[in-house]
Amino acid sequence: MFGSTILNVGIGLVFLFCFMSLVTSSLNELIESMLKHRAKNLYKGIQELFRKDDGTVDTASIEKFYKHPLIASLYPGDYDPAKPHNLPSYIPKDSFALALLGGVLKPGEEFNAANVRAALTAPNGAADNHVKKMALLALDTAENKLDTAQKTLEGWFDGNMERVAGWYKRRTGWWLFALGLAASILLNVDAITIAGRLTTDDKLRDAIVAQAEAFVQKHPDGVKDDRAFKEISEEFKSIGYPIGWHWPKDSWPVPAPQGCELKKVAAGTTQKPADASGQTPAAAATEKPDDAAPALECGDAGEYIALALPGWLITALAIMLGAPFWFDLLQKFVNIRSTIKPEPKKKAP
Repeated sequence: MFGSTILNVGIGLVFLFCFMSLVTSSLNELIESMLKHRAKNLYKGIQELFRKDDGTVDTASIEKFYKHPLIASLYPGDYDPAKPHNLPSYIPKDSFALALLGGVLKPGEEFNAANVRAALTAPNGAADNHVKKMALLALDTAENKLDTAQKTLEGWFDGNMERVAGWYKRRTGWWLFALGLAASILLNVDAITIAGRLTTDDKLRDAIVAQAEAFVQKHPDGVKDDRAFKEISEEFKSIGYPIGWHWPKDSWPVPAPQGCELKKVAAGTTQKPADASGQTPAAAATEKPDDAAPALECGDAGEYIALALPGWLITALAIMLGAPFWFDLLQKFVNIRSTIKPEPKKKAP
């Protein structure tokens, strides 16, 4: 059925995008572990919370906050604003609220709403910044109930951390596009060529769909894969995806298979090289060809690279959506396919 064919082609492409997203996500996590953008973003977000009315950052209050035992236990070493990548990449909302409210009290002072309010409003107490104003507002709206004020501060912190998460997601999106484009070129994952091949090659399409169904059954709760490029590339090739490069001896590498085709050999014959006299043996025309695989004939590398570029870009843009998106879509497609009645096989005449 035509509809079934379209669905199977979709499954093949989604399966491919899911694997490519896993590769690039793993690379992105590796880069993140080295650059520690999450910790830097969180520190920047905390600075925004501790701004004063004049727009300057209350560095003294930030230092006091990060040195509070609840926060200091989340990162190794001493607090150093010059090295924000060494600071925590995540702060629990309850730890934030407790460190904020309890941090204004003197050692041994009872932790209650009255003492917290007095410490916040004392002439030489907490500095006048956004956090102080929010803490006082939380106490006012909670009618001096400390646990309710704490919940208010936790919600405020969560809301601000969503903005910090947005910073990270935007950066990650561009990283995934760059890594996805690099991976698409390195492995020659041309979405246009692959879609065309899946449309016309029934055996390849059926094999990939079977692999996709087994993959979904094996990972009912989602996927996470940190294997290297080479291993993933080999798996693609073993599945049969038309990807990869061919390296001719006397030319630049050419995207295969779109840039190369098997060299045609006359059936039942092969041509032996000329002998020392320059004459080709007459018996050569009747000899059978050897068992070696036919050679590839490749076109101009520049031409096929230009033709492959749109397919690489499509793959990179698809990768930006992330592995969870493609895996969820793959599950839906596989479930839809299981409800479609298979096309009856034609009987042999």
